[in-house]
Amino acid sequence: MMHQPRQNDKDTQQMSSYPSVMALVFVFLIASLVDASSFSFPARRALPVATKSDAKRQSETVFSSGAAWIGDVQIGSQQESFRVLLDTGSGTMAVYGSTCQECALQGVTMFNPGSSSSFELLGCQGSGCVCNSRGQCFSTASYGDGSGWSGIAGRDDLTIGGWTNKGAFAFMVNASNGFAEPSYDGILGLTYPNFGFPDSPIQDIIQARDGAPNMFWLGFNPDGTGVMTLGNPKPEYYNGGMQTLQVYPTQGSAYGWYVVRPQSMMLGQTIVGQSTAFPGLTIVDSGTTFLTLSNTLYSNLKTSFQNSYSNLQCFRNFWVTGTVCPLTETQRAAWPNMTFAFINNVQVVVTSKDYIIPDLRNPGYFGMAIGSIGNVNAGSVSTILGAPFMSGRYMGFDRDSNVIQFAESSGYTEIHNGDHRMVPMLFFICAFLFALL
Repeated sequence: MMHQPRQNDKDTQQMSSYPSVMALVFVFLIASLVDASSFSFPARRALPVATKSDAKRQSETVFSSGAAWIGDVQIGSQQESFRVLLDTGSGTMAVYGSTCQECALQGVTMFNPGSSSSFELLGCQGSGCVCNSRGQCFSTASYGDGSGWSGIAGRDDLTIGGWTNKGAFAFMVNASNGFAEPSYDGILGLTYPNFGFPDSPIQDIIQARDGAPNMFWLGFNPDGTGVMTLGNPKPEYYNGGMQTLQVYPTQGSAYGWYVVRPQSMMLGQTIVGQSTAFPGLTIVDSGTTFLTLSNTLYSNLKTSFQNSYSNLQCFRNFWVTGTVCPLTETQRAAWPNMTFAFINNVQVVVTSKDYIIPDLRNPGYFGMAIGSIGNVNAGSVSTILGAPFMSGRYMGFDRDSNVIQFAESSGYTEIHNGDHRMVPMLFFICAFLFALL
């Protein structure tokens, strides 16, 4: 989920010209043009199908709601547990506040500052703060699909990934255009500091540990289980050696999103795009459900599929009619891998299990998690490497060395908990889009 920086966000004014793009915005464009009776059309971000976990036992565990990756954080003197969307495409943490009427959804947790003896309001300082009539620091955020929130900024005891420290966040007093969803209680932005207001607390929590590297790790498995850890990597969560992707500044020398530079993309053994097919910024975004490609790259990929793989089961459904389709696991495995190549011979392989995703409402049916971002200008985001790019990997975001390290995930079966197991459900937006292009 890509955050659109506010004009007066602290230290982000030079980034405010970037158009905010979030893959989920396609749902509104396509729903009005495609016959909705032909597919299972899930809720905008996720479905309310999970219960709260034991906070201490599951402090590192995350899971897929099908539309987002969710983790538990604990807030306040009572260490109340909140289920938040883990988003490397935005930079602020916010949870539903107890006075937020738009957030009053069944089954969600809402933060009441009066119930935490350790909560303190942030003063009205900083260019990202708007001081309201009560002398409170008012913060807002908006996202590429038009949704957003506004809230009061403060600090409290936070536990993230098993580590605890004072950290800043906002509790929402308003949510707009469908931001509030019943399957999570807020959002944890994980971009570089100074990309939102207040800054995500992840930096303060990591730096409170003397000697800990300034990095966090996300491990996403195709079955919907995963972990989030802080500091050094944990060997039990990955197999084999680490590979490294360089992260580049978002603009000038300023880091915001996790910008990478693919050299090429392949479908099977066929090159479908060189570096020129990535005309703008390419970002790694855990808050986007699928691979979202530039128009050129998407068109080349579609042509390559048509030329070499039109005999595959469900080809017509995915690429022509824009519908879901029943597949056996053998038929699903017959679809080709996609490979993104980077400098230093680093390759990220996206398998059919990563980009052909089951439909939760129709067992045995699948759709394709690939879409097009549309026309972009130089310097804008042209490619979003979302959940399929991260699936099956334990991926570390090092904000001091400006690199992403990754290795094959180990499966995390030893920390699996039934309350957190959820079958991934695709936003079949991408499949709908194919029929229109």
